[in-house]
Amino acid sequence: MGDELTIIEKDSVYPVSEDTVLLAENIDIASGKRVLEMGCGTGYVSLRAALLGADVEGVDINRDAVALSRENARRNGITTASFYVSDMFENVKGTYDVILFNPPYLPSEDIEKKAYDACWDGGRDGREVSARFIEGVAKHLAPGGVVYLLQSSLCKPKYSISQLGSQGFKVTEVASKDLFFEELVILRAQR
Repeated sequence: MGDELTIIEKDSVYPVSEDTVLLAENIDIASGKRVLEMGCGTGYVSLRAALLGADVEGVDINRDAVALSRENARRNGITTASFYVSDMFENVKGTYDVILFNPPYLPSEDIEKKAYDACWDGGRDGREVSARFIEGVAKHLAPGGVVYLLQSSLCKPKYSISQLGSQGFKVTEVASKDLFFEELVILRAQR
């Protein structure tokens, strides 16, 4: 995927980083599919999905992220992506063919309640946000739908694989990237 997008960033929103690009480059989405991106941040992954022909909704708990995603869509002339505030699936309605998530996964003692801190803080063991996402994802996935979930070795992806498996998902690792202090993996889950 070239650099077709112009993305502006804001201090209060998680920037386009190596994990963001890894997820965006490893999604397989057919034109016309309904896509949900959880935790849209700058909107980069959502807008990449829209360029593949998908009808995309992006949600984020951070109002600044939603506003920035809308602005990035406008700047790039993308009209098939919409963005709104939601705490996980709280305001999400309906089902989707593909659900994408690059969750906060860095372990910490507790999640700060400032909006920006929530974009990287995965709770004490780094699993809190991923586990919550996995608990709710099935009821928003259309029959035959696919979930793409980015995980870090810091949050023990084997637990996400096990949690998804216990809900009847077949999970495969579709990409990985070694970084200085962690390995990133993209999990693809389908029932």
